[in-house]
Amino acid sequence: MTVIEQNKEDIGFNQSQQHTAFRVVLRVDGLYAHQVLHQSKSSLGSRSLVEFNPQTVLLRASDFCAAFPYHIIFDKGLRIRQCGDLIQKHSCVEMTDGLPLTEAFSIVHPRMVLTIENIRKFINAVFLLALTPNHQQNGKKTFLLKGQMIWLSDTKHMIFIGSPRLTSLNELIEMNVYLADIPLYDVTRELVLLNQQRIAEIDIAKRLDETTAELKRTSMALEEEKSKTETLLYEMLPRKVAKALTEGRKVEAGML
Repeated sequence: MTVIEQNKEDIGFNQSQQHTAFRVVLRVDGLYAHQVLHQSKSSLGSRSLVEFNPQTVLLRASDFCAAFPYHIIFDKGLRIRQCGDLIQKHSCVEMTDGLPLTEAFSIVHPRMVLTIENIRKFINAVFLLALTPNHQQNGKKTFLLKGQMIWLSDTKHMIFIGSPRLTSLNELIEMNVYLADIPLYDVTRELVLLNQQRIAEIDIAKRLDETTAELKRTSMALEEEKSKTETLLYEMLPRKVAKALTEGRKVEAGML
């Protein structure tokens, strides 16, 4: 592993962070990774792989916005040129061509000044973008998008493709999002439902523990009352009679 580049990044607010790029070379049994890959491909046969890249795009912009409802395309000047249908739905800012990105979104992670140059330096990082909140809706949770940035070298634009950052049904309600707002191909649906099932199981286990503890307390209280009753019997009645009564046997009438 060798260091390729190391510099200091200004992230704003009079703060900075160190940014280091490494080159990692893997070796297996004395061979480099690309040599191992070449050998594995050769063992699969002589079939050659040819990339299939169509010359024309068989997708209209409106279809793309519907298929990827949480994407944003912006230029070097951070002006929005295109965005997904559901971003337009949940944003309190009217999305128009040329709208400055910083008016509709703020960057949460990575911590940096939002510029094309900084985004390209952190292109391999996971990005968190927050929609500009609507101050008229107090108590509503900030709408967060988690995804990746991809540089479009042909058009010199940047595309962000992501999905809502959700973990539970409560967050769905707080962010005013429905399951139908999450694409079928997005694992966020399964994550939310699995987490909700886990929360329900933890709640059931907690209630079971509380019920068991309550039964133990009740049993101890019953034993204590039973002991007090037996003590009272032995104080009020002859020992022979008291013992018979505590054992549940009948006592014949007689002179004592």
